[in-house]
Amino acid sequence: MKKIILLLLFFTCRAFPQGEFLVNTTTDSTQRAPRIAGPDLNGNYVAVWQSFNESNDIYLQKFDKYNNKTGPEIRVNDITDGEQERPAVAMNKNGSFVVVWASGENLEYMYDIKAKVFLPNSSPSQEFLVNKTRLNTQTSPDVAIDENGNFTAVWESWFQDGSDRGIYARRFLSTGTAQGDEFQVNTTTQFSQARPCIRYFNDGRFIVSWESWTNSQGYDVYAQVFNKDGAKINGELNINTTNSDNQWYSNIAVNSDNSFTILWCSWEQDGDDGGIYLQRFKPDYSKSGGEIRVNATTKYYQWLPRAKYMQDGKLAVVWSSWQTDLSREGVYYAVLDSENRLLTKERRGNYYFISFQWEPDIMITNEGNLVLLWSTWGQYNKDYDVVSKFITPLYPEEVVKPSALGHPEGQSSTELIVHVLDKTKLTGHSYEASFDTVSGKYLRMKLKDITTGYYAGNGILFSLGENVFYMTDEFDGLAIEIKPRFRLELDTLSAHVVPSSKTNVRFTAGLPKVGSPLLSPIDAAIIWGKTDTLSGGAYASPSDTALNASSKKVVLVPFKAWSITQNKKLDLLVMENTATKNNRWDSGETIIILTPQEYRKTALNTHAQLTSFQGTQNVIMPSEGDTMFIRTLKPLSGNDKYTFTALQENLTLGVSESGMNPKKFVLEQNYPNPFNPSTTIRFFMPEDGIAELKIYDMLGREVKTLTEGFLKGGMHFFKWNGLNSAGTPAASGIYIYRMRTGSYSQSKKMILTK
Repeated sequence: MKKIILLLLFFTCRAFPQGEFLVNTTTDSTQRAPRIAGPDLNGNYVAVWQSFNESNDIYLQKFDKYNNKTGPEIRVNDITDGEQERPAVAMNKNGSFVVVWASGENLEYMYDIKAKVFLPNSSPSQEFLVNKTRLNTQTSPDVAIDENGNFTAVWESWFQDGSDRGIYARRFLSTGTAQGDEFQVNTTTQFSQARPCIRYFNDGRFIVSWESWTNSQGYDVYAQVFNKDGAKINGELNINTTNSDNQWYSNIAVNSDNSFTILWCSWEQDGDDGGIYLQRFKPDYSKSGGEIRVNATTKYYQWLPRAKYMQDGKLAVVWSSWQTDLSREGVYYAVLDSENRLLTKERRGNYYFISFQWEPDIMITNEGNLVLLWSTWGQYNKDYDVVSKFITPLYPEEVVKPSALGHPEGQSSTELIVHVLDKTKLTGHSYEASFDTVSGKYLRMKLKDITTGYYAGNGILFSLGENVFYMTDEFDGLAIEIKPRFRLELDTLSAHVVPSSKTNVRFTAGLPKVGSPLLSPIDAAIIWGKTDTLSGGAYASPSDTALNASSKKVVLVPFKAWSITQNKKLDLLVMENTATKNNRWDSGETIIILTPQEYRKTALNTHAQLTSFQGTQNVIMPSEGDTMFIRTLKPLSGNDKYTFTALQENLTLGVSESGMNPKKFVLEQNYPNPFNPSTTIRFFMPEDGIAELKIYDMLGREVKTLTEGFLKGGMHFFKWNGLNSAGTPAASGIYIYRMRTGSYSQSKKMILTK
């Protein structure tokens, strides 16, 4: 693992510190649990954290809009007896801010909630007690502040509501004077209510969220809205829809129009451990749409979400992700638009990645940039420190059209998406993504500028396998998102029939349940011939003879199985119904494609099976020309290469707006034209099918077949080197190239010069 980490440092890093800066000044102890608040109208902001020195104190550091420290770090707590932990901070636009934390100085009752007020151009207040009930423990505080400097603190209190933990709050004036007593937030008191979060609306109302242990034997997220006087509005809001396992670690972001979003970590909802989910709400507290997942990487767990709205209504989210950065936890972020589309994709915030980078928080500057904050282990000393990073989010402006992406070598089903982050940096160069193996174990993508011959940008090391979001850093105004395939799988979802008849027989593809299943890296097709029968019911012109359940080649079938990848026939097996066994295939009987001979390990290795069925109406058999395609999803390998050119004409606003109608075939003009000695012909197929591309002279005589057989849907590139079918140079002159597939046919002219 050490070799891999060192290699990644060399391979993906440019220059330390990549915008990260140390928040704490004292580095001879552990600094943890950071929080950030601001900015004020001048762009100033503040960070707080817990320092695990001899007395475990709370510290803060002020910053200006340029991320410069203003003054020294300050110890917040006045009383140093006992442990001080779990700080939270809130700042308004006037620069007033308040810090709250859990204080263990009262040894009789364990923890209390303390607070300290910082007003502009004034000395900070003395620390003061927030909670009135001091029995047992009060901990996990949060705080929100309004534009007048008034604030409300919330916390969890043990055994106060008659059960385990309950959520309590107390309102204060800007001076720190309490506005009444503490009050209970949660209405439901059974079991535990924990980890509260609080935010103000712009009219003085406020909302509190928390996690509540329920009868389903897990935590769910709830919220309660209060008016400006602290009275409850309506009842508790149940936030999450999915309630299996735990939904916890909630966080709230309030928009300028008083709509709001609540985020949480949902355990095992995304197929692995924790995932980040959110639910949007309208200003009237009704849900806006359903809950959605934020994280693209689902491997291991993602947790500790924090979010803030940007001035234009975008939502910025940050979270901690286990092992996604190759070493324990890392900090990741994304910016979403109002439709929950990921504008920035999922991006890593931390540059230094060894050991833990976690406990993140986020602030939005007045200019719409992000300031991330987190705790990092071993980056500056042998323990934890607090690090921050200023980020200008890069929003993909366009993408390279899928039709302009080439896959000249290899056959992987891996998908590449080339995002344009800054059109002003585009070079117009051609690029190649190739792959090799590192340390005999991990695949790596390398990027090469074909035009200059130099490697471009940072590649990707695919050491984490599947269910991980992979995207390069920005290079030449671009970033490549790649969705690698690491396993060979049968693509049952895309299996489909291209019909030429009105058959009512339907087929589903799946893994075989007969023989010894052994999938091979081929795409296959069942191609129907004539289904006319003789008077006895036998097929008049069977296309093939299949094996029966006893491995005897006696079952006549009106179709053949064809390996599109290898361009050859495949063996078949038919499972006849025992009651109607007649040595011919009948509708309703299972068709099994055997594994190609060169991939077999036993005589009866099976590749895939097709199950047929029809309704109660009379059977209308398939007829000649009907074809069912069964593809495999093929893994990435060192044989694969992808190419593209960063030209304006190759760009589009999105994959769905590629300029290629997904329902239309397109044959493009060859390039270059005229040409000598070779040219490239491109055409687009919206779906899989049998296609041919042939070249003819002006008398209609066939000169060369460039392709003939099955092709996957998408853009295809074929080069003609000016040679005819006999391998001799064609004469100079005008030629016609014609592409045909199904009922579609189109021709264009090109000129070969000498």
